Amino acid sequence: MTQRRVLLMTKVDAVWSRIDEFHEYWRTHNLPFWEQNGARHVGSFVNYLGGSKSQILRLFEFDALEQCHRFLALRESMFDSDPGREQMARLHPYLERIEESVWISAY
Repeated sequence: MTQRRVLLMTKVDAVWSRIDEFHEYWRTHNLPFWEQNGARHVGSFVNYLGGSKSQILRLFEFDALEQCHRFLALRESMFDSDPGREQMARLHPYLERIEESVWISAY
């Protein structure tokens, strides 16, 4: 059986007026953690919804579903630490909601 692609999609509802500031902060402080733990950044996309609202869609690829699950568990455990809580507090002004889903290629 051919190994299927595994993508993690993160959709963030973000404050439009702070979008560039958020991208720079995320690229500098968050992306290295993702990459050091096996996630390949496929791309980031922005959808302006009007007014102060926007959505950011980030796609990451993993070699296997188990690798993706290990990454998610590691990241979740990090949020239970003081540095993780501090990180989330710094991100809070930029974000309104985060949604994630794991996608496996159909063939």
